[in-house]
Amino acid sequence: NALLYVCRGGDQHKIGPEGGPQLQEALQYHTELSAAAIECVVRCWTATEGARVASAPDGAAAAKQAFTIGQLVGVEWKVGVSVASSQCENLLAPFVSLMFRVATVNGDVETRNIELTYTEFQDMNKTLVDVAALLETL
Repeated sequence: NALLYVCRGGDQHKIGPEGGPQLQEALQYHTELSAAAIECVVRCWTATEGARVASAPDGAAAAKQAFTIGQLVGVEWKVGVSVASSQCENLLAPFVSLMFRVATVNGDVETRNIELTYTEFQDMNKTLVDVAALLETL
């Protein structure tokens, strides 16, 4: 959503693909983004705007397509224990299996599966709690 906001602002102020330095200066002055994040946004802006100017009359749609990651529509999970593997006869390692359902821009629902060790799951959970707390401050 923040990237779409940046894209809409660039579109409103008619910043083209050559406006990377303007965008970089504005992001440095008006946000708390790291230098690496600003550089990434400017690179994406320049590439997206270059492609838009070259081919698409609808800049907002091109920007939305480039920066949309989808909407989370569902999560399913299960906990299990790996009993054995080809490399270890007596494994007994807990794991968490997650299935994310994400709606894409065109309305299709894609499923992404990941399997994490219990420790990896705890780390991911801590990261998500930290992100949620950070988003509450915005």
